[in-house]
Amino acid sequence: MWIPTPFGGVLLFLLLVAAFAVGCGLLLSAYRSSPPKATRKRVGVIVLGGAAAFLLIATGAGGLFGIQEWNPHPVSDKALVGSWRDGDDRLDLSADGTYTLAAATRPIYGVSRAAGRWSRSDWNLQLDDALGRHAASLRVVIARGEYRIIPEPGDPDSWNGRLGYRRAPPANVP
Repeated sequence: MWIPTPFGGVLLFLLLVAAFAVGCGLLLSAYRSSPPKATRKRVGVIVLGGAAAFLLIATGAGGLFGIQEWNPHPVSDKALVGSWRDGDDRLDLSADGTYTLAAATRPIYGVSRAAGRWSRSDWNLQLDDALGRHAASLRVVIARGEYRIIPEPGDPDSWNGRLGYRRAPPANVP
């Protein structure tokens, strides 16, 4: 789960610990009192349930909607060859090491159209234009159980949340 506030994770953790402590304290005091206090019991259950639900949703949301693996290993060139789409944008990686990029909707570092050669080092993809100049750096990640290609964020904490290019299904051949 991405938190935009510095030390936000620590603050969130402290809030969750406090919610669990308050919920447990309310339940304990409700059962110790004679007669048991139904309102205190309800509030304790609501506080504990809310904190537990938030924790489950926050940990599960990353697996459902985010990136599960930033550094998948091993990634082969063969696994990346094909057409990749991000909405109307398209990246075609050929087995001979050439590529074409048409990213008019979401340019990659200002590059909306390019063609040239691509190379891979581990999970990093480098696109060089026809003149041998560096056009863009991309990263192969695993999101929702499949390879995705995203613009290299540098630091995963500065990732914008987009899952980028997804392998396009093969065209139906009659």
